[in-house]
Amino acid sequence: MSYNGGIVQSVSGKVISKHLLDNATYRRLFEFAKLHNVPFNVLDDESNIYTADRDVNWVIVAQAAENSAGMFIRTPDELPEDFTITKGLFVGDPDQLDAIQPAVAREFADCYVVRAGQPFLEVMHANVNKGAGLHALAQALNFTADEVMAIGDESNDIPMFDYAGCAVAMGNGSDAAKAHADHVVATNDEGGVAEAIRQYALR
Repeated sequence: MSYNGGIVQSVSGKVISKHLLDNATYRRLFEFAKLHNVPFNVLDDESNIYTADRDVNWVIVAQAAENSAGMFIRTPDELPEDFTITKGLFVGDPDQLDAIQPAVAREFADCYVVRAGQPFLEVMHANVNKGAGLHALAQALNFTADEVMAIGDESNDIPMFDYAGCAVAMGNGSDAAKAHADHVVATNDEGGVAEAIRQYALR
């Protein structure tokens, strides 16, 4: 499951579900970012990052390096008319994102808008969230929700927590994520994932 559940695939690569934003929505996002002077990039379905910002925000550069992704400087007019995206990301200063988040939610009410950590405000297809993606994957594998454990740390993990029979938040996770978890373990740097698996998956 990738892109917050936007694409769900089997181990063999078979696509179980896929929901992308169309080119018109991409252009709306681009114009909104330009109007509000906020750094913005999009991801295609191969994890490539596209931004029109010539002075690329350091968060976008770090995002590309962390995911070993290609990064391209392109405007919408420099891309094919049928170019689609997995998600659009407003990135950078958390205070700036706090300020524009209500406007983003209003302008893109036809999409799924979520904060994925302090420097990321993401916009995806309306049918996308980690809970829906996990549900699709579980159905494909013939698992029920009570046979599924989800591990996460941010607000974008909440739909997944609400679906899974066992929801585990990292100790360094957001308060919002912890509020929806059944259990809270150590931080990810302190072996929290291993603790979750030992305590709740292998019991």
